[in-house]
Amino acid sequence: MTTATVFSQNAPMNHEMNETARKQYNLLLGVIDLCAILASGLHQNYMNDILFYTIFLFSAADLRFTAVGLNLLKQVKSQAESGELDHLYDYYNSEKETSMDNNKSDFQEAMRQIRNVILTRDANTDFKYSSPENEVNADVKNGIKKKKVYIVLLVVWFFILAVVVAAGNVLILVSGSHNYEILGVIVFVGVIVFAPVAWSWYRSSKRTKELYDNTIVVKAVEESIPGATCDPDGHIDAIKLYASGVVPAFSEADGSYLISYNKNGKMCHFSNISLSESVYNSQRDEYVYENLFTGQAYVLSFKSNLRGNVRVFSKKYRGAQYSKGNKNLDHKIHMQNASFNEIFEVYATNEQEAFYVLTPYVMDQLLLLYHQYGGFGMAVVGDQIAIALNTGYYLFAMPWEYKEIEKMSVQNSKQMVQQIMSFAQKLENAINGRPAE
Repeated sequence: MTTATVFSQNAPMNHEMNETARKQYNLLLGVIDLCAILASGLHQNYMNDILFYTIFLFSAADLRFTAVGLNLLKQVKSQAESGELDHLYDYYNSEKETSMDNNKSDFQEAMRQIRNVILTRDANTDFKYSSPENEVNADVKNGIKKKKVYIVLLVVWFFILAVVVAAGNVLILVSGSHNYEILGVIVFVGVIVFAPVAWSWYRSSKRTKELYDNTIVVKAVEESIPGATCDPDGHIDAIKLYASGVVPAFSEADGSYLISYNKNGKMCHFSNISLSESVYNSQRDEYVYENLFTGQAYVLSFKSNLRGNVRVFSKKYRGAQYSKGNKNLDHKIHMQNASFNEIFEVYATNEQEAFYVLTPYVMDQLLLLYHQYGGFGMAVVGDQIAIALNTGYYLFAMPWEYKEIEKMSVQNSKQMVQQIMSFAQKLENAINGRPAE
């Protein structure tokens, strides 16, 4: 058995090795002994494989490989000295295959987690398509999942194309050829190759949106509210909302899921709505659109037919001013509630109309709504109530997160419809001065 004294130029004489260093030191001594045995010419055919495996052990960062190496060297020394190298080689191959299988399994597990993080945002949640046999809305769910996959492919494609173009540009600069036409050809070919994928993504997205609207949202509305209609691409007329004084001045309006229903002979409406304003950007020397309002608008029924108008809106709302109405017909009214006057401005045809609508109970309810939802506007015109709440999000929006996609169902959309109707009733009761049921 070989013995050796090892000195380090960086360590003191009384330095004790830690456990890892001691294992590596013992492994080194084992290799020295093994090389001495092999040098005696016992079996030259196996030398390359054995030395290769030994070098692999030294280069491995995982201590599990070092442990395997120590065990292997013990077998090498005992069996090589006894001449049982055939059995040793079988043992070596077995250990090598096991190690390769472990490496393959570790690589596959790492790739699985990376894929899951990209597509589900959770390393432990496997991305998989829904089964049409087991799930009613499998087509819709799979359509949304395919959109996610297409977007990942699009990002990867742009990244690869950018890398290829950058590398080509570097090569052209190094060679000094200045032949930049080849880069244009690369980009053109890349676009042509990916065009079918982009077209498939567009068609799939459009079909998925139609399926989601018709089989989830519209179906939930029709089953929850008898006689109701739902237009996925419609919204309450934003110009009328502005004229009523419930939304700020805007340049463009958009919205979705206009729900219309009859209640006691009066039509009521609900929709998502988004407003933006055109603002001049001096740095870019162009007009850009800035979001002013994103939320929901309601048109409900008032308890009587008001002869005049009453408008209430938040004083501060992202710097935008609400319509203050016709100054010849409407007047600013000071209410007898200091907290209410600090937050809201009131414009009405006359004080009698304002005091009739804005009772102490109604003002308290509007203050609660403000603290819960932020800035909003409310108007009572004739026998209708118009109110726009700035929630910052759309209801019925098609889910994008993987876990939300899995939860998607008609039943969940029905619950959302019920919440909307319950809230609409709460608003109607508050403004009509009726206690909540």
